[in-house]
Amino acid sequence: ALTTEAEKPLTIADLLKTSRAILLGDPGTGKTTITRYITYSLAANDLSNIGSELQGRIPILIRIANFAKAYEQDSTLHMIEYIAKELTPRAEFGNYLSWAVEQGICLIVLDGLDEVADSSLRIRITDRIQNMVASYSENQYLVTSRIVGYDQSPLTQEFQHATLQELREEDKNRFVRLWYDAIQNETGSTVQPKGADDLISALSNKPQISRLAANPLLLTILVLMHWRGIKLPSRRV
Repeated sequence: ALTTEAEKPLTIADLLKTSRAILLGDPGTGKTTITRYITYSLAANDLSNIGSELQGRIPILIRIANFAKAYEQDSTLHMIEYIAKELTPRAEFGNYLSWAVEQGICLIVLDGLDEVADSSLRIRITDRIQNMVASYSENQYLVTSRIVGYDQSPLTQEFQHATLQELREEDKNRFVRLWYDAIQNETGSTVQPKGADDLISALSNKPQISRLAANPLLLTILVLMHWRGIKLPSRRV
């Protein structure tokens, strides 16, 4: 679930209706997973969960930390040059992507603004992002960052901000069931046919651990522990 600054609930499709969006979230809440999902869905032309407004957009996924490393080597590097020359292993792919950016038909996803640890470098990278948006304004942009530290180099008010929320009880239960289904489909295992129910019951009886399970990454770890027969801890520590 997502919310705006005014605490209005959003879906991914709602967020992507705007041409400029910032997705904020705590560690492990799924920011990178969402960017990969959006990119894959658009490339596969599966718009069921990302919205029909994206029809025809070319997805370009950039890890901001990787761009920052390239920028440190060449402080004149513009992001479109990075897309053309360094983002893909083959020149024809880079040429096509830079052409698409110039045509204004892309969804440009910039993942992990917070991963630029040096604050002064992060400010310069933020300026580069703003320059990219100003120079190629017809494209759509989605930027992700952790909440902590974002206010040190925020993007301008033209961006709509949304925040990933913790998993609710029904989200956690569905997550566990889907994970167990995926594990059993992959491994063919039927050792724990009621594994999902057992874990859901265990979490309900351990409120300290259940609170940890509101984070998708930590819940994934708990599922894998339980599936492997490791006893769940009784305390948060």
